[in-house]
Formats: sequence, C-alpha cells, structure tokens
Amino acid sequence: MFEINEPLVLTLRKPVAFAGQTVESLTLREPTAGEMEKADGAASAVASNILLIAFVAGVTPGSVRLLCKRDYEEAVAYLAGFTAAATATEGASSGA
Repeated sequence: MFEINEPLVLTLRKPVAFAGQTVESLTLREPTAGEMEKADGAASAVASNILLIAFVAGVTPGSVRLLCKRDYEEAVAYLAGFTAAATATEGASSGA
C-alpha cells in the first residue's frame, strides 16, 4: 500500500514576502475534494497547482506565485502523491 507522511512541513529554500507577510515554510496536507474542484477550474495546470497549494497550506495564491521553482515543484510532487495513492488503491480494489 502507498503511504504518504502527513502533514509535510516544507521549509522554503527562499522565503517569500507578500502583502506584508513573510512565508518561511508551508504546512501541506491532503487536499479535500472541494479544494481540488476549486483548483481544477483554473486556466492552466500551473494556476491549478498554485491554487491547490494555497488552499492546503493556508496562504495566499500571491505568496505561492513567488515560490522558487524547487519549492514549487516539491509542493506539487507532494500533492500529486495523493493522486498516485488513490490510483493505486483503486487499481488494487478493481483487480487491476
């Protein structure tokens, strides 16, 4: 069975400052179906990921937009793990 450590505290390589707040780390958790639905309506995959990271970490999308590529990619990879876990579970239960 695929297991994900939750939550993930991602210490940013490059802290970001947005709207008078400095973000030095993101605490990521499993997204809800509603959060995924809201993020899915974005114009692109990157915009969708930005929204999803903002929802689950409790920060503004503007802060997420300022993440360096490595921090952004690490957050996206963590969240993608939940999709991989769901796919593996569905495949196992369907006999695939």
